[in-house]
Amino acid sequence: MDKIERFRGTDGTLIAYVWPGGYPVAYLTAWDNVLCPKCANAWQDDEFEPLAYGFVHWEGSSYYCDECSAEIESAYGDPEAEEAL
Repeated sequence: MDKIERFRGTDGTLIAYVWPGGYPVAYLTAWDNVLCPKCANAWQDDEFEPLAYGFVHWEGSSYYCDECSAEIESAYGDPEAEEAL
């Protein structure tokens, strides 16, 4: 995980994907709540639950935003999931 400043776009907002590759980004608050980029941008100035880190969700099952329940899919999927035949 990286400091939140590394995930700011040129306009100062928090990014949803990193380039190159378009890998999905999620954010963690100081209390380990997962936020989607939309909610992270809405919460970025909240003094009661500040954003702590941003991270690329490389692999594994989807995360769900603790604020709006939006699905945050991993870049390479879940290796534990059964593949359809």
